[in-house]
Order: sequence, then structure tokens, then C-alpha cells
Amino acid sequence: MARAFGLFVFLMIGFCCPRTCHAGCVGSSPTWTAASTSFVDVQACFAEPLRCGDTIVIPAGTSTWTSAMTLSTPPSGCASNQGVTIQGQTVCNGTPGVQVSSCVDATNISLSGGAHGFDISNCSNTSFCTVTGITFILGTNYSNGAIGLYGTHGQVSFRAHHIHFINTSVSGGVMLFMGGGYGLVDHYLTDDTNTGTAATPINVGGDFTTRGYANWNDPTLFGSNQSIIVEDSRSNYSNASDEGYFDCYYGGKITIRYDLINGNQMGGWHGTDSGWYRGCILGEIYNNTITNSSGTSERVMNIRSGTLLFFNNTVSGSTPFSPIALQYYRMSEQGPIESGSWGSAGRGLNWTPISSDPTNFLSDVNTLNAPDWSASHPYGAGAVVGPLANNPGQGNGTGGFNYQASGSCVSGANEPNWNQTVAATQSDGSCTWINVGGGTTPSATAFGFCAANPDTPASSNAICSALIPGDTATRNFDSNGGVYPFRDQPCVIHNQVLNGCYAWNNTGSGLPSPLLNTEASTSNIIVSGRDYFFSAMPGYTPYTYPDPLQNGGTQAQPPAPPTNLTVVVN
Repeated sequence: MARAFGLFVFLMIGFCCPRTCHAGCVGSSPTWTAASTSFVDVQACFAEPLRCGDTIVIPAGTSTWTSAMTLSTPPSGCASNQGVTIQGQTVCNGTPGVQVSSCVDATNISLSGGAHGFDISNCSNTSFCTVTGITFILGTNYSNGAIGLYGTHGQVSFRAHHIHFINTSVSGGVMLFMGGGYGLVDHYLTDDTNTGTAATPINVGGDFTTRGYANWNDPTLFGSNQSIIVEDSRSNYSNASDEGYFDCYYGGKITIRYDLINGNQMGGWHGTDSGWYRGCILGEIYNNTITNSSGTSERVMNIRSGTLLFFNNTVSGSTPFSPIALQYYRMSEQGPIESGSWGSAGRGLNWTPISSDPTNFLSDVNTLNAPDWSASHPYGAGAVVGPLANNPGQGNGTGGFNYQASGSCVSGANEPNWNQTVAATQSDGSCTWINVGGGTTPSATAFGFCAANPDTPASSNAICSALIPGDTATRNFDSNGGVYPFRDQPCVIHNQVLNGCYAWNNTGSGLPSPLLNTEASTSNIIVSGRDYFFSAMPGYTPYTYPDPLQNGGTQAQPPAPPTNLTVVVN
């Protein structure tokens, strides 16, 4: 009897569910269906041998995922824009060219664990990833995104559409993060009613492996799909915040169009300043409605690097907006966070990355290759030193901080304990030294970049001359001599070429005047009529709208999950 029972168990385990090999997921290519919304059942479908064109159906229901749901091996080698679709049962309205306004929530997933609650990676043009028809509820503060979508550098890799994100209780954090490649977000509805800091609906980044170097070395294409495009979407807030609707990092490029931001500011992006990353490169922001009656006044948006096109937007609401700020933190916010590793921007500071390999994090730490401090030594105004004693500096093998003399002087007989706060001063004999950040470890090369291709890191002249005959590796991080234009400052594009930022044809009762401005400390490097303009960008044409990835149709209705499954034993 025991042997018979053992045989029965063997048959049940070894031969049940012939169409799938994971409990909790039923089906075969092209349709897999999770038995429920539970973490275990959905993850089981992600573990199936997925093929090009497959759809993973998540049924109606409500679950909390306390660990990160991951799909890291989508099918590969597919036709262009084909791969895998993850399809829930939530239905949001809105068709191509018609903005989303509401959703009927059916597949409800609360995310409350893991670095990301839901992570999809290794997407590409031939391993395309689509997520649709799911309602997500923010259950904890995800600083790097409750949902992560990661593509391949230079490729349109993913689409997220007809998704609803709800936040009722979590202060701050990020809802959707996308990076690596490009893609489309459309008919994305967010409702944030929490009483603290609003969560940011959208964060984007470029190539993380090089922390944005690869993206800056790509041509900057305006009006193209070489961008993360967000369209036909809507975001509702109870509280305005300085993070706003979106943020951007490490070489990201973003297009925000035909969206409604209700109760907050647009957002903006980081520059080559805080963190160990290059700044965002390009933002095309147009045909949006931005309204704020929350009582908390914010900027319309801000940028700290790269180029902004801002046009055909309506800015309104009873709470006044401040102008769009064009900021350069290596000059205006000098300190350990904003300019510590890159070094402060300024005349006479010839910064060079310690490593010319952009995959090495030391490419994000600059050095002046300055001599050590000397006792009782005369120094001229603007002289720099990289003290080797009493100067712990950055750590991580990058040596201490660098210092620049504020005027002609003679150093003291004994070396001081160097002030370790970037932008602070240090007295020494008759000298006053300014901490300008960076590291004191010598760089691999004297300059770090090609003269004719300033966004190409170079350890030798051969790298540069292979691109342009005769070119040499003789360009510093900033323009040689530490003069305008500075690396990645607002309104430049690929190869540090000044393109200009442009704002035109914007309307609304909340529109500030002037719409664009900068800070007093950067008014000599970000100048109206040279760096930014209140007119249309010459020769510019927006990318096709609606995005062709919407296929000119409505949201596909999800297939109904099976309700009459039975176990068949052969």
C-alpha cells in the first residue's frame, strides 16, 4: 500500500500539468497564465521558457509582494519590438492621442520589499519588454524605483502603458525607474494622496555601466525615439514637491509630451554633480498642462546639465510658479556632495579624470595632478596643490582634496591640517587656500579626452586620431584653462557643443516671467541670448506623435484567465 501511494505521489509530481513545469503557472507559448496575483505564482511564469511574442497573463486579484519580482531573461533574438508582454486585468482609458483619465483597478499589486518591487532587465529592440494592465500600490519608499525597467544602450527596449500607480501613505521615493535603453510610457496614471512628500512618478537614466559617459559620447538627436518618451499620461497630487513629475540621471534623455501634471511641478534633472554620474543630456518638454493649486510654490522645473526644449505648455493654478532654473552646481553649489568628486569649476583648474576608462568609477573622480604642498614657499594667485599629508580627502583610493590659492602668498613653516570641507578655506602662512575638491591620486593621462571629440575618453593620441586623423588626447575635463563652457553645463550637447536651451509658445495664468533664468553665481556662464533663448529652436521638428509603438490602436483587452483548469495524469 505504501509503495502504491509513493507511485501515486511520483505520478502527481512528475507528470501533472503537462503544459507547464512550474506550479502556479499554466500554459505554453504564446500565453502563460499565473494561477493568482501572488508573488509565487507570477514568479513561476517568469521562470518559464519564454519565447518571442509570449504574453504572461496576471489575473484579477490583490496581493502584496514583499520581495523583488524579477524577470532578467526575456526571450532574445526576436523580430524588432517583439519579446514578452506582461498583461494584467486593470483597464485604463485613453487611446493613442487621447490622455488617460481613469482606470478600473482589477490586478492590484502592493509593492513593499526589495531594492525594486518589480524589476525587468536585459530588454532590447529584439528582446522587447511590455508591461500593461496592472495597478501598483506603493507600500514603501523605493529611492531607486518601485518598478525598474532596464534596456540596452542605444536601443528602443521597452514599453509601459495603461498602468495605474497609487500612493496613499508613503512619503517620497520613486514609482517607475527606466534606464539603459530607450522606450515608451503612455497612458500612465498616478494618484498620490499621501500627506508627506509626493513620490516621483518617473525617473530615467542612461547607460549605468559607464554612468552616462557612453550617452554623452552618442550624437544628440532631437525629435527622435532615442529618448524615453512619456505621453498621454496624467499625474494627480495632494502635495507639490521639489522633485516633481520626473527626474533624470547619468546621460538620460527624456521626452515629456501631452501629459497632465495636476498639483505639482514638472520636475527636472541632475547634472554632473551629486553622485558619481554624468548629468542628463536632453529634455524635450512640450504640449503638457502643468497646474498647481496646492499652496506650495515650486519652480516650473529645473535643469543642471544638457539641453532643454520647453514649448507649447500651459502653466496654471492658483499657486504661483517660479521660473525654470538653469543651474550648474559645480559652480553655484560647491560642496562635498555637488562638486566633491568632480571638483569645483573655475579658472585655472585643469581637471582630469583619474581613470580614462568610463567603466571604472575613478573616471568620475577628477584630479589636478597638482604638486604636493611645500613649506615656506611662495605661491602665485590661482596656484594649486594636492597635499599628501594631513589630507584624508575622498578616500576610496582617490587621495585627498585639492586646494587653490586665492592670492599671491607664502606658505607657513608647518603643514596645516587641511580643511576637509569642499569650498571652505584653510589659512597657511600668508596663504588662504580654497578646497576645490577632486582627488590627489595622479591620473593615467595628462588630459583624459580627445581635443576634437571632447566626449571621447582617451588614454592615448591613437584613440583620438583613429576617429579624426591628427586629433590628440589633449582636452581636460572642462575647457582647457578652466574656462567657459564647462563640462556638461546647461545648454550643451554631445561633444560639449553649445546648442542652446529654448522656450517658446508657452501660455497660462501661472507662467512666470521670465520663464528661464539662472543664479547670480552662474550668470556669466549661462547667458540669455547666448546660452538660452525665448524663441523656437531653429530646424527642430518633434518626433512623430503618437509614438508609433502605440500602433494606432486602443489598449488590447487582456485574455480572460482560465477558470476550469484540471489536472490531467497521463
